[in-house]
Amino acid sequence: QGLNYNEVLEQRSEERSLGWRILLLETPAGWEEEKPIRLKVVDEAGTGLSLLTVRGNLRRPTTDEGYKDLTFQAIGNGEYETASMTLAPGGGDLALQAMDEGEPKLSAETRLWVKGDE
Repeated sequence: QGLNYNEVLEQRSEERSLGWRILLLETPAGWEEEKPIRLKVVDEAGTGLSLLTVRGNLRRPTTDEGYKDLTFQAIGNGEYETASMTLAPGGGDLALQAMDEGEPKLSAETRLWVKGDE
């Protein structure tokens, strides 16, 4: 995991101590479906955190084809969303980062699956 692995471990420990979570609320499910990616950032009590900067990217696990940088806009109550988009069928890795005053506070990754034409 690179030369800065100790820094990565320290950042992950700091993230866990905050107790914050990113909840994925909505994603485009089918390749013809145009929807935003919508999520919510909550503290350890489940209260939405609305004053953050959230960004991310979506990439295929084995190629750079289809790479997308994602910008999230706050929509209230700790919820954030991208512009509406369609995604190509198959799997993609979604990486997210929530920042407070420019400082990274929480990172998360998940795999998205988009259905193809059936």
